[in-house]
Amino acid sequence: MEKEYLGLDGDRQKLGKLPLASAERGPWKKRMFATVALVAGNDVNCQLQILIEQAKKLSEDGLHPTAQTLGEREILSQAMALLQASGKLWRNYQEQYADAYAEAWLKTLEYFYRHYREYDPSKAQVATWLNFRLKNEFKSQQIKIQQQQQRQIQASTEEEGEGLLAMMASPSYGDQAKVMSEGIAQWLEESPELAEESIKNQPQLTVKVLLEQRFLREVPWGELAKEHNVSVATLSSFYERKCRPKLVNFIQSNYDFITPDTPINPCEHLRSLLTQKQWHKLNLGDRLQQWLESEPCLQEIRLREKPEITAQIFLRETLAVLQQPRQGLTQVASRLGVEAGALERFYEFRVIHQVLAFMHKIQREQR
Repeated sequence: MEKEYLGLDGDRQKLGKLPLASAERGPWKKRMFATVALVAGNDVNCQLQILIEQAKKLSEDGLHPTAQTLGEREILSQAMALLQASGKLWRNYQEQYADAYAEAWLKTLEYFYRHYREYDPSKAQVATWLNFRLKNEFKSQQIKIQQQQQRQIQASTEEEGEGLLAMMASPSYGDQAKVMSEGIAQWLEESPELAEESIKNQPQLTVKVLLEQRFLREVPWGELAKEHNVSVATLSSFYERKCRPKLVNFIQSNYDFITPDTPINPCEHLRSLLTQKQWHKLNLGDRLQQWLESEPCLQEIRLREKPEITAQIFLRETLAVLQQPRQGLTQVASRLGVEAGALERFYEFRVIHQVLAFMHKIQREQR
């Protein structure tokens, strides 16, 4: 077999000298790989070790870096194909994590191509070495998927809660919103467990106190932080983790309160109005501008996520964006520094009713 092994070195050197686009590369690679099988027999691990050794020797052949890299990839790709066909590659995973396995396998391939020179045949077989890496990569990808799923569930829950709380503040709910507010106040008063859970080392800042001050009275975070000598981050974190979920659960359990399936995009809604002939004749754009600058209630309606943004500011920015081609809600959200979803809820539950009331008013004036 020594003769065949020497012939293998010759095949590798010949392959390195062939032009990168040469049609002879295919036959020479087949000849080289056939020699590997002849030298190692049916011992897959031995075949893999020989291929890794040949890839390492390419650096001794004085090749151009591009030719060396191509040769390494061709030889190492053959090694990985052998491993996959051998049945020695670890595949013990649940079907739901197929994507995690595929990503882990790609990362293992990348690791092999970059670190194959570090392989030590005296310590482990090639399959053992790579399967160890593959299993670790799979665990990492599995955790990522689980965390992503958890975040999606949490985001869905938070979005549902936001919709409920936004609807609570909507003038369109009138007496119902008032009844619900009274119900929440009574719940806070009659539920002793809400006064037992507090921020660590801040026994006065209970779930009850924060819901009363932040939700019912809408006291700004900065004011609360200053009053209690606690950071805004500490207050908001406790509120999101402990207070909001209890409030949303109470509302869902006691009231028939359904969040709309499709939020109203304020830019699309206003643009459709402004382009209708009946409103164009009434100079709706100019009338809207005059109205939002003179209507006092628009200065009192505030975005829950960012109280300094009033309905007046929101509508002013929205109308300004609509004057630009191919501009929309994304640009309004960017200008105001808030999420687009928050603006959709703000418009649908707090602002659109004011807009529609104004439009009905100018319609009546024309009759």
